Amino acid sequence: MFDVVLNEFEETLRACPDHLWEASMWDVSKDQGYWRPEPPVLANGNPDPRGIQVHSTFWYVAFHTLFTLDWNFAERVPTWTPPKPFGKNDLDTGTLPPRTYSRDELLAYVEFNYAKTMSILTSLSDADATRPTLAPIRGEHPPLATRLLNNLLHTAGHHGTLDTFVWQHRP
Repeated sequence: MFDVVLNEFEETLRACPDHLWEASMWDVSKDQGYWRPEPPVLANGNPDPRGIQVHSTFWYVAFHTLFTLDWNFAERVPTWTPPKPFGKNDLDTGTLPPRTYSRDELLAYVEFNYAKTMSILTSLSDADATRPTLAPIRGEHPPLATRLLNNLLHTAGHHGTLDTFVWQHRP
């Protein structure tokens, strides 16, 4: 199932017209509770001029999805780092990545995640699937299988948003 979701995710990245790459898909100010991002600030503490709406742009949602997929498959251990050019702190609360990532960079991240995902899933034993994850999520160590399933649902959910946005703006 992951292979299907990642292949379709890649197709959606390729299908996004250039003029929609940095387009906002929803009004972030209406997001509520846990899902509402913090207004981004620069390293010097000043507000990031790109603003909070970046969190709903096509490229950012695609990046967030791929970054989270990678981080979750690494079980969120502190030693994890994403592949270059992505930074480990790119999704920290109240910050944005240093720049807009390109389609080619995100397509390469899809390939990286595809290889990583298939490697993990093809070698996953029953014992691996039932063991607690290495790093906690909200204070809990769910079984690895639960984290993997949640990762699939997270990826598929964001893919649906991205694909619908592209479809709504088709010529």
